[in-house]
Amino acid sequence: MSTLQFWLSFDNGKEKLRLPVNPEMISLTYGMSFNDVQISQLGEYTVIGNKQLTQFSFESFFPKHYNASYCEYTDVPHPWETAQKIERWMKSGKPCRFIVTGTYINFPVTIRSFDVD
Repeated sequence: MSTLQFWLSFDNGKEKLRLPVNPEMISLTYGMSFNDVQISQLGEYTVIGNKQLTQFSFESFFPKHYNASYCEYTDVPHPWETAQKIERWMKSGKPCRFIVTGTYINFPVTIRSFDVD
């Protein structure tokens, strides 16, 4: 069992989901907005904008049954019900909260895409 826990919560914590299988890696993307403008007789200049939202991406899966070699806890949720819950959260138009215990990751987030294989 890992000391890291990956959590999604919804509706101010009324609904929670701990990932049963921790992602092997998590990717964070930070960005800034820029606008390049052409000024007559002076050339091209860059106008530095504001900080963009941080993007998180990771991959995991929802096992049908507990397996001690990769599951983080024994009472794993049903895969299809879990996928439907995440899809409902995504379509709600409301933010979720993404937390990785033991790290500084504790952010309100929107789920922009969710792939089910």
